Amino acid sequence: MSWNPFNKRTPPRKSISKAEDGEFDQRVQAVSQMEQNLKKLRKDTKKFVESSCGLSKAEQRMMAELVNGARQVKGGEDLAEYAEKLNEVARKCSESQSERDAIIRSTLMQPLKRLDEKFPVIHSAVKRKEQSQQDYMKYLGRKEKFSRDPSSSQSGKYDANEKYLARTKSDLERRNKQLQEDIPSFLLGSVNYFDPCFKAMMQSELNHNQNMKNLHDNLAQESGAQEDSTDQSIEYLDVNKMLEEIKALSIVKAT
Repeated sequence: MSWNPFNKRTPPRKSISKAEDGEFDQRVQAVSQMEQNLKKLRKDTKKFVESSCGLSKAEQRMMAELVNGARQVKGGEDLAEYAEKLNEVARKCSESQSERDAIIRSTLMQPLKRLDEKFPVIHSAVKRKEQSQQDYMKYLGRKEKFSRDPSSSQSGKYDANEKYLARTKSDLERRNKQLQEDIPSFLLGSVNYFDPCFKAMMQSELNHNQNMKNLHDNLAQESGAQEDSTDQSIEYLDVNKMLEEIKALSIVKAT
């Protein structure tokens, strides 16, 4: 947006008090800051959902290759069975992830888009208020000019200027009063608008992570892994032996 509501070029003479005008500017600044924050949030959320979808597809391809490879291992029936179970867990995790992403779209991305449509309306109203203030200052300046010339009070221009001055002052005060009521209401309403959205999004993330944990815990139990609450027994691989075997298969001469 090329127009900036914070660039003021009018003289200090105003129909509105400085304190009231300063408070108004702070609220307009808060609206502008909210707009920037929500646009960034919408952009980041879109990237997150797209990345989540890409990750899910990559995991499904990886699991398919893992299952296919395990099936080709001679005497690896147990390995193939475990790979298939892992693949099933990955599939269910992907379904849970897709459900979470759908909730994020409906509870956050769509509400963000709808709210984003309201900001141009506010900016337009602020711009009209600033234009009314400029018009008021113009006719007020003419009145002061006429006051320095006693003969001008008898001319038709003086009377016309008085009418325009009263009209622009009334228009400015009306627009300012309306915005002084509407902007705080919009800021508060935005908080109430997003409160259930954020709660739904966080609950969906919690549910997804709980589903992931349960699925992998069940897989571990089915595979015979025993987990103790106080002491966890883990079978460590002989890393050095594994590295030696890999080195023996290498086509690169050891240095």
